[in-house]
Amino acid sequence: MIAVALPHGLSLELVKIPAGSFCMGSLEGDSAAGDNEMPRHRVEITREFFLGRFEITQAQWNAVMGTNPSHFKDCPQCPVEMISWRDATTFVAKLNARQRKYRFRLPTEAEWEYATRAGSQANFAYGDTLSSTQANFDGNFPFGNVAQGRFLKRTAEVGGYPPNQWGLYDIHGNVWEWCSDYFGQYRNRVQRDPKGPATGRSHVLRGGSWFVNAVNARSATRHNLAADQRNPNNGMRIAAEKRP
Repeated sequence: MIAVALPHGLSLELVKIPAGSFCMGSLEGDSAAGDNEMPRHRVEITREFFLGRFEITQAQWNAVMGTNPSHFKDCPQCPVEMISWRDATTFVAKLNARQRKYRFRLPTEAEWEYATRAGSQANFAYGDTLSSTQANFDGNFPFGNVAQGRFLKRTAEVGGYPPNQWGLYDIHGNVWEWCSDYFGQYRNRVQRDPKGPATGRSHVLRGGSWFVNAVNARSATRHNLAADQRNPNNGMRIAAEKRP
């Protein structure tokens, strides 16, 4: 793990994600899967990269941007929300202007799913069930043979639920996380470091949010919105790589 200094004594913690390969998407015939999650295909991630241990918080956003756009403003350690894809890329640009050791960016959709699965092909990083003791979502609608639980009706402080096998927190629920890719259909072939379509009308979000049912927080779930759209469900997680 690395820690990058931010203004006001804050830091940004990132986890090293190793190179590797995985099967992206859902199998045909999976009753929980959406059409845009298929076909399942093999993806190769050829270089290690870093990914935020936590979602970007309101405090971190304010330290870099000087504002807090969030709807749930009373929680500095909750993820920032009410940010568009364009807002997220502006945050990235400001981070990159501050230092030269790392190049920050949004993760690609493939990187996001690869890091979230952390070697698992189950519906979630934790297995094939999800309860509200494991993630912040509408606990009235868990996934699999588990009991109903709490519905907080808002974001929660980052790091309050168990991490996945690679030490990433809140990868299911809390806020949807913007990815760099334009949204498009999958191709049934092996892909190496895919970056999505060259053009499009919307960008990908991953992971689900505090507002959704568990089925919409699966590792394979895909969501997309226009680049300028904001709502209290949308936040971000930062990716980075060492500069040459």
